[in-house]
Amino acid sequence: MIAWIEADADARLTGRRLGISRNTVRSRLRTAEQVLGRDILSTGAGVHELVHAFHATGRLAPSRTASSQPGEREES
Repeated sequence: MIAWIEADADARLTGRRLGISRNTVRSRLRTAEQVLGRDILSTGAGVHELVHAFHATGRLAPSRTASSQPGEREES
């Protein structure tokens, strides 16, 4: 999940970085959704909670912009 968050919720990029297919990434995320009882594949509260949990435990470094979430793009 950390790799997926760091890839801005891009399954194709995550798969490339991990050496697996994007379908495998999505399958693993669907399994995580069931285990966690959270909707994480659509951007929203589930992803937001994960990002905060990973930050709180030190598993994910704070991003350059604390307000951005995976899948959101900064405006230039």
